[in-house]
Amino acid sequence: VNVDALAGSGPHEIGFGVLSFDGMRSPGIATFDNILPEFTPTPLDCNLNSIPDACDIASGTSLDSDLNGIPDECANAADINGDGIVNVTDLLALLAAWGLCGAPCPADIDMNGTVNVTDLLTLLANWG
Repeated sequence: VNVDALAGSGPHEIGFGVLSFDGMRSPGIATFDNILPEFTPTPLDCNLNSIPDACDIASGTSLDSDLNGIPDECANAADINGDGIVNVTDLLALLAAWGLCGAPCPADIDMNGTVNVTDLLTLLANWG
């Protein structure tokens, strides 16, 4: 597709001054529906019960005690910031909380009141 000029003619259309397919040049309009495949995001289902996580939580089938939108049975304690990935951000949070840690303390993964090497090793074991 060779686009020489753009002019929108509708909410899902792009008008092309010149449209080139297989070397042929002609004016035309392409719609997003024709260019991009249909995309429907798949709701998260971390416990693989064929019910979206939000529905599990809303119905009471799954608990969400920390209100992060992830059923408690799927939560990874090493994901300190709750973004769904154990990475450098979690490592930095753990290191910042190193030592005695009062409740609540997400970096105290083993919940023994101290952020220490045990928590660090658990975080590293859950990396990625």
